Amino acid sequence: MEINSPHKKRAKLQNEDKKRSNENESSHSKRIKPDDAEIDEDSHRKKILAMKKKNFITTCKQVSSQAYFDHKARFQLVYTPSCMNGTACKHHLMPAKPIPGYAEESFKIEVKTNMWCEALEVCRLCITPHQYLTANVLKDVVEIILNAHEDPDMNYSVPSLIEECQQILSQNFSSHPPCLSKGIRKCYITFLTSPMELKENTFTNRTEFGCDKGLVKYCWNRLEYEVSSFSKDGPLLDRCENTPSEMVKSVKGLHWQKEKFEIYELLGRTERIGRLMAVLESVVELLQFDLAIWHSRYTNNQGRHIMRSHKPLLAFILWSDNVLYTGACNNNCRQILKLFVLFVHLGYPKCYVDLMLTWLKLIVQVFYICESNSNSDFPNTGKYCITFAREFYKIIADLPNESVTKVLEAIQPTFMTNLVGILHLKSILSTKEDEILKIMIDFVKKSAWTDLPDSDPKTKIGVINPVRAQPVRRKLSFLIKKIKKTVKSTPCNDDKMCFPKHEEGKGNCQHLNDQMHVVQTLYITLQAFLDAYCVEDFQEKLETLNDKVDQNENLSLDDGDLSNDSSYNVSEGFIKKYRSIYQMLQELAMLLHSLKSKNQMPDILKVFSNVPLLGL
Repeated sequence: MEINSPHKKRAKLQNEDKKRSNENESSHSKRIKPDDAEIDEDSHRKKILAMKKKNFITTCKQVSSQAYFDHKARFQLVYTPSCMNGTACKHHLMPAKPIPGYAEESFKIEVKTNMWCEALEVCRLCITPHQYLTANVLKDVVEIILNAHEDPDMNYSVPSLIEECQQILSQNFSSHPPCLSKGIRKCYITFLTSPMELKENTFTNRTEFGCDKGLVKYCWNRLEYEVSSFSKDGPLLDRCENTPSEMVKSVKGLHWQKEKFEIYELLGRTERIGRLMAVLESVVELLQFDLAIWHSRYTNNQGRHIMRSHKPLLAFILWSDNVLYTGACNNNCRQILKLFVLFVHLGYPKCYVDLMLTWLKLIVQVFYICESNSNSDFPNTGKYCITFAREFYKIIADLPNESVTKVLEAIQPTFMTNLVGILHLKSILSTKEDEILKIMIDFVKKSAWTDLPDSDPKTKIGVINPVRAQPVRRKLSFLIKKIKKTVKSTPCNDDKMCFPKHEEGKGNCQHLNDQMHVVQTLYITLQAFLDAYCVEDFQEKLETLNDKVDQNENLSLDDGDLSNDSSYNVSEGFIKKYRSIYQMLQELAMLLHSLKSKNQMPDILKVFSNVPLLGL
């Protein structure tokens, strides 16, 4: 017993050692399991962060590309032209030719005898899927708009005649838009830029207004004169003074007067302005179609293509055939800018201001095409747009602050509003910053409004909500409603319209940059910036994608489907810009919220509560 007892004790120790080793192993395994869980959780968290980071990049591409390819909004189209895509151009399958010579001759005969309605009927019958009006016929239709007079012996009114002329032009432009067909493009270039008829058998003074440079330049020169203080309210010529005595009160004299005096110069000033605007309204439709088709056709190296012979029609109007002038803000550009500003400043009818705005938008888009890498990082404004904005600001700099504000509110596209607004803020705040968010942050941090003169307490800042083009589904119904609304509500057909004249030097004045004007400029520029970069849309899309990630939906880390041309891309710098926008927006929102929570928010800054992204 005594001998065996030690052996039993040793056996017991061995069993205890086994138990201890088993306990150690089990405890070790228990410690490993939570570590693995933590690793899995950490890996999942990193994957979610990676997916959200990828979502940010994807959203950048989607928002920017959608804005870039939104031709209806960029070129203010109600509908896209039939030859929008080069591969789908109908003129490839069904080539069109100019109307035959006998049809053009028939039209000329009717025009020569002042049978306007009959001449237009010839045009209407000649426009088919297989043939289009020649440049000379198109120019004669414009001549009818400019020169037609009331005739008691005819069963038409001049307004209805002008409307019919516009319909003929629109029918030709929509049936045969300026696509890849060289014949059609050549026809339209000739129509827009070739010299007008001199009408030497009349008393016209059109040679003084650049009729040799084409009908578009002629109309702008005429309009510039009509807006000036030199313009006469009545006819520019006296019929009696220019009629020989032997032609007075005779049948022969009546025919002589009809031939010599049924011209633009014998109209009153209001009517003259209306005729010019009618021509510019018809022409701009052609330019809209052309830019949309051109933009969809040339997706790469647009800055080079605009230098070549197949450049947009508007480039021919602005810079003629001189390649060296392409992209320069020359006299043609400044003339149109000045007229737009004067229309806003002088308070011309809204329908005319809207028409001038359409011209402005197209010109800005042509300048944007000149930018290097214009087919990426939209809006990728560079030296051409900045130079354009500087020239624009020079025109409005001497206007009263009230007019400057009106012009800033009217400018489109919004990336140009932002550029011009920044230039104005640099002038009135003496800042060197080029970004509105940095200017805003600095303004709020320093309570800079306290250094500005007080404003009239009765004056309130108007709320600006950027207008975006909405998709039109039922086009015919939309157009009918639009026409009815235009006829009923717009004053553009009213003979009693008031068109103030601009007196040179009268706009120059001392600027009082009070709190109201500065804050209103900040507000307009901020709204324009956020709209130009589609920041609100960006946030909505990003939140939608991130919500799917948070809900553990099966998402891959691909770039997403842009559903647009593969030639479009965004750079790393552009993505960083969006991150910077978010950071600065957050900082600005925190500053404003801090003022609000401390009841230190001045009334003048409460207008920023209308910016949803600030969450005030």
